[in-house]
Amino acid sequence: MSDIQEKVKELMGYREQARLGGGQKRIDSQHKKGKKTARERIKLLLDEGSFEEFDMFVKHRCNNFGLEEETYFGDGVVTGRGTIDGRQVYVFSQDFTVFGGSLSETFAAKICKVMDMAMKNGAPVIALNDSGGARIQEGVNSLSGYTEIFQRNILASGVIPQISAIFGPCAGGAVYSPALTDFILMNQGTSYMFVTGPKVVKTVTGEEVSQEQLGGASVHAAKSGVAHFVSENEEEGIATLRKLLGFLPSNNMEDAPVAACTDAIDRLDDVLNWIPARLSGLMMCLAAALLPGCSGRRALRVFFRDRRKHSSPNSAHTEAACAGALGVQLAGDAWYFGKKVSKPTIGDGLRPVERADVARACRLMYVTELLTLAAVLGWGTLLAA
Repeated sequence: MSDIQEKVKELMGYREQARLGGGQKRIDSQHKKGKKTARERIKLLLDEGSFEEFDMFVKHRCNNFGLEEETYFGDGVVTGRGTIDGRQVYVFSQDFTVFGGSLSETFAAKICKVMDMAMKNGAPVIALNDSGGARIQEGVNSLSGYTEIFQRNILASGVIPQISAIFGPCAGGAVYSPALTDFILMNQGTSYMFVTGPKVVKTVTGEEVSQEQLGGASVHAAKSGVAHFVSENEEEGIATLRKLLGFLPSNNMEDAPVAACTDAIDRLDDVLNWIPARLSGLMMCLAAALLPGCSGRRALRVFFRDRRKHSSPNSAHTEAACAGALGVQLAGDAWYFGKKVSKPTIGDGLRPVERADVARACRLMYVTELLTLAAVLGWGTLLAA
């Protein structure tokens, strides 16, 4: 075997190591918690075969606290670019199997590189977060890495879309950056966002709170307003990210994508009006009983007799009630685009229609609206009591 073949074989071995992250045991632990790995999330997010990874073989360079004895390719974050529905995006996915997804100097440098490339090329950047915060063994170098990321969050604001998905227990600096992005998605039951965890809260304040109470998806979606979307599982969450991107432009110099509308502009859905049409007719019969010059009893009789005379299942209900209330005959033959269409009449026609009937019909409509509003408010009050 030649030297080149040996080098290629060695490189392929390194790639396999990098793809395992923190090792199979930690991957299995991630799966048992109902969570996917960093690479599995990217595979779901991007179009098949489109992912191009950056800096796969980067390792940390910390020599403190024995950390030099434990290194991993990629150093806890997978970065690169790909496409979603054919549109270019940049992505970084934090790997919880490597030091709990904690941020190091090189970890931060990889993220900054992706964000710089996204801004340079005018493409969205998507962050898949699953991190415990700063890697404390690196001290101020780790914290400095966060400041570089925050600066890029600010520079990218209003220039390219920034989308964050929280797929794990993110604390400290790991939640500051998502809070600066445009959209945040959280996963129910496995994702948390808090400045510090429940144990620190108990030590400092004496108060006992769970992770869910302190920073769960329901808290940030319903109370703090930090989260914009909540998913039941990671598959649903990633599908939401793909759908969301379809509504956004790639940058502030482009328009949002345009999708063809397949919904007919003249579509009518009679099912939606089935109940309102019938209730409105009955309310008009009640209004007729309250107004002088109208007959509630006649309105009710004509309503039940003539309300099915229209070809539309909903159109004739209020028309029948109005005809009966006023004692006139409505509907009948009509002209459409120069063509006469024969239709049945509605009402008894006890007298000819006169100009004053327009004002009477308007009063009937207004009283019907007031009665309906009163009924809705009354029903709402009963439900709230």
